[in-house]
Amino acid sequence: MSKINTATIEKLEKLTMICTNVEEKEQLVKNLNDILSYADMLNEVDTSAVNITPNINGESNKLREDTVKKDYDKNQMLVCSPLEVENNSIKVPKIL
Repeated sequence: MSKINTATIEKLEKLTMICTNVEEKEQLVKNLNDILSYADMLNEVDTSAVNITPNINGESNKLREDTVKKDYDKNQMLVCSPLEVENNSIKVPKIL
């Protein structure tokens, strides 16, 4: 995995619009590199004998059947509009 350096921190500063001083940059470089080292250590663990667990509590998604329901009548819905209707569409005020 790539290492973090002060140039990376400076790129992050521009992206996040956060300013740090030299001491904070050095501390960030050290902390982020420690995190990446720990992640590298986790990559070395052999998980080939571990079963995939999609859900920790054993439940699964309860799916329902797709059923066709009656649509609302467009003209009936347009009549309910408090705004002006023009060409079978609701005319809304300009925002700009």
